[in-house]
Amino acid sequence: MNYTKKIFTVTELNTLSRDILENNFPLVWLEGEISNFTHHTSGHMYFTLKDEEASIDAVMYRTSNANMDFRPSHGMKVLARGRISVFIKGGRYQIIVWEMKQKGTGELEKRFLELKEKLKKEGLFDQKFKKPIPAVPQLIGIITSPTGAAIRDILNVIGRRFAKVKIVIFPVRVQGGTAKDEIATAIDKLNALYPKMDVIILARGGGSLEDLWPFNEEAVARAIFRSSIPIISGVGHEVDFTIADFAADFRAPTPSAAAEIAVEDSENLRKRLYKSSDTLRSYIGYKIKLLSGSLNAVRESAGFRYPDRLLNQKYQDMDYIIADILNNVKSIIRKKTSAFDTLTAGLEALSPMAVLDRGYSITYRNKEVLKDTSCVKEGDSIYTVVKKGRIKSRVEELD
Repeated sequence: MNYTKKIFTVTELNTLSRDILENNFPLVWLEGEISNFTHHTSGHMYFTLKDEEASIDAVMYRTSNANMDFRPSHGMKVLARGRISVFIKGGRYQIIVWEMKQKGTGELEKRFLELKEKLKKEGLFDQKFKKPIPAVPQLIGIITSPTGAAIRDILNVIGRRFAKVKIVIFPVRVQGGTAKDEIATAIDKLNALYPKMDVIILARGGGSLEDLWPFNEEAVARAIFRSSIPIISGVGHEVDFTIADFAADFRAPTPSAAAEIAVEDSENLRKRLYKSSDTLRSYIGYKIKLLSGSLNAVRESAGFRYPDRLLNQKYQDMDYIIADILNNVKSIIRKKTSAFDTLTAGLEALSPMAVLDRGYSITYRNKEVLKDTSCVKEGDSIYTVVKKGRIKSRVEELD
């Protein structure tokens, strides 16, 4: 066909362009970065794929994106597989995407799992190291981007729930190559500058795995672990999990949820205080009533009303006790005296003097008691002891 001589309508030209593109590029893989992303209520996705120098419109119909395992977002780098075409009504050159993958996701997931396992083995995720979140914080630190939606959400929640709390905002990049160092430094500096800070909120909005990657860096995890201030991690959406979530003292599904965890609603707190006050008042009233009854019982007792009677009774009791002690002492003395007399009588019965008193005598030779005649010979001098006195004799004859 000689296109130079034919006069086309706009529809005809756009249709011809579509046919040429679809016939020559039936199916292609395209690498690019997503921008201007819109997920229409119809379920269709409309966005632009771009690189450093060019861009192309893209559409992914509901039937193609229904089973995707990730959420596309602005700035995400992807691999898109589809058919090059032209939107006839608008005359727009575009790609109709049938399949889409995150670029580099497999490698990032591998790094994520390897680091998670490494830090888990070191104990950085152990529950025993988790610090409690104060019930009523006085000073809260917030580490996030100063321009993102996360900081606005957090401040709105805190202002609505507990406006009187003091807040220190530490602005950092939450995406890109320098983000991890800025986040780790921010945690260390807040610990150094505000050692009595009650809690730190570490937050950013949702994004792709690549967008959230600074929160999967080892430097950030170790900074969280060494923080003496409790840290709440509110990174991404509810389905997003990062290494920072595991290392933090508490994981919140979103930045807004992190703010809700950090501060209790002042109205709920007021109700709890009133309830506790009523309970304490009732308990104090009960104790006063109980102690008043005990006091009245003491006041009406005989000892309180007639203390002299009680004192005299104690004096009488003491006299009885003294008398019992004296009687016991006397009884012991009598028993000991009787035992002594018995021992004395036994000793006297065995005494040699008692034998002499009965008319017997004892004869010695050279201080040796004579038991038979073999102990002396004729002519020996001997001594005889009687009850009264001593007799000296000489042996003249032995029988």
